[in-house]
Amino acid sequence: ANDTLRFIINRIIEILGISISLIGVLLFLALISYSPSDPNFIFPENTEIQNILGFQGSYISDLFFQSIGAISYLISITLLITGVNIFNSKDVFLIIENIFFSIFYCVVGSLFFDFFYQNTFELYINGNGGFVGQYLGQTFLRGQVDGGLGHNPLGALSVIALLSVILIQALTGLFADDDIFFQGPFAKYVSNNTVALLTSIHRFNQYFIFALVGLHIAAISYYHLIKRENLIRPMITGDKSLATKPPLEVEIDSFRQRMLALAVFLLISLGLYFLIA
Repeated sequence: ANDTLRFIINRIIEILGISISLIGVLLFLALISYSPSDPNFIFPENTEIQNILGFQGSYISDLFFQSIGAISYLISITLLITGVNIFNSKDVFLIIENIFFSIFYCVVGSLFFDFFYQNTFELYINGNGGFVGQYLGQTFLRGQVDGGLGHNPLGALSVIALLSVILIQALTGLFADDDIFFQGPFAKYVSNNTVALLTSIHRFNQYFIFALVGLHIAAISYYHLIKRENLIRPMITGDKSLATKPPLEVEIDSFRQRMLALAVFLLISLGLYFLIA
């Protein structure tokens, strides 16, 4: 009975792997045959379709390109490789691992393309970084230089780097196992080689966190002691007083917005508690 059940489960996993790879291939075909003149969410009235997959391919490719830009190609390749690996290893939880890493490289990749290679003929609405890269670029990489609001470009990059290494630390911790006191809640669902790899990354990544935290402390000290600008209070309160009126309209968070953010934070914390406990 156990052999029969295992046989059925393995065949289902293989079908899942083939399906994921097929989705990756179809997405790749839709992306490479994308045309800005095809019907899409913004200009739906055009009826002549050049996309290989027709109407569906036109809309799907436009959704990916306008969302995360040129990094969409990597999504299709990731789906293809993930499906092949699931088929060979019979490890369904590769999906969870690859989702985590896909989110990471989509954010970094869309931001990279928006900052370094933004303009393109085909993706003329949101550029090569999509609206995700455009939003992150406007929020983090095109801030103030002296005395204004937001981060300057170097400070923004350091913030993104710190958030990235913390994200890596949190995600790898879900699969890490130190063989003594701690085992991540998902470690039992993946192979020993995967656990060993992610545990090594988890341990090594702490040094990047220490370095970036030290860099932030040094930057705050420099601004406070040399430039006579207090950055500690704005970091805590979220508000900054300016000597002159900013060129753009400034949005001030209300008490209701901050309480909503606190509620969301508490819900996420509660969910993580039940996930890990």
